[in-house]
Amino acid sequence: MLEKNDKYWKEGLPKLDKVTFKVIPEASTRLAELQTGKIDIMKRVEVAQTKTVKDTDFLELKDVGTPTVFALRFDTSKKPLDNKLVRQAINYAIDKEAIIKEILGGYGTPISTFQSELSFGNNPNLKPYPYDPEKAKELLKEAGIKEGTTLEVFIPGNDGNFKEIVQAVGFYMEEVGLKININSVDNTTLISDLIPNGKSGDMYRNGWGGWTLDFDNTAYLMYYEGEHWNPTYKNEKVEELLRAERATVDQVKREAIFMELTELLYDEAPEVNLYQDVALYGVNSRLENFQPPHEDRMRLDEVTVK
Repeated sequence: MLEKNDKYWKEGLPKLDKVTFKVIPEASTRLAELQTGKIDIMKRVEVAQTKTVKDTDFLELKDVGTPTVFALRFDTSKKPLDNKLVRQAINYAIDKEAIIKEILGGYGTPISTFQSELSFGNNPNLKPYPYDPEKAKELLKEAGIKEGTTLEVFIPGNDGNFKEIVQAVGFYMEEVGLKININSVDNTTLISDLIPNGKSGDMYRNGWGGWTLDFDNTAYLMYYEGEHWNPTYKNEKVEELLRAERATVDQVKREAIFMELTELLYDEAPEVNLYQDVALYGVNSRLENFQPPHEDRMRLDEVTVK
């Protein structure tokens, strides 16, 4: 619980006497608390819950674009994903826009590289891989991949939305002759053990907050050899560019380097970039002046209650 600081540096703020934060892991429980008035703000409303929030007369659904992005990353040390053509083929095989529309209810934005449009270093000239299953088949044939080749995919077991997404991915991949086997594991195990040790199958869910709003942090940790989040990917040119952008504070030079880096990563396709996350909040209409934050850090100093 936070209590009002009467000596706050902004005169007249905060307007609330106190704010209580409650940690409620289960989405259904959070929604029940919101509907019964036990909480006024619900973070992480699930897509399946949006209609309920919208249909409740004293609640409002608020959405905001975030720096968080999601992808299915490849283990490029394993065949056939060591072949760039296969990685590109899988990118062409998946209809990302349909996933955003049908599974996420439109609450998502396509991405071309592993960063959001809010990130310094995002390349506006790159467009996400289009849905082109025939192109995918051509590339798989060129790479000599046998029909029915199966890939192991690891996802956190507590992410219901992403499980639906991966099931859709499985459908799209079957359309071009590939199969996937979905492995649901504990999220802590996935991010603390399996991913950094290269034990997360052929593909795995990759999410990144990007809270620095600068591609450097994401890119260095994801693509530089030996970093925690990069157990297998190696590209000398990528590493050369990452070192170069870290060697200068000139933002014009850094931006130019990032444009070259993103074009290279787009071609290399070390992951299937799926979407930029849109954060969903359920809010009691008795609140005034609440704005959902882009970066998950709620600012409540100007919020009042009717």
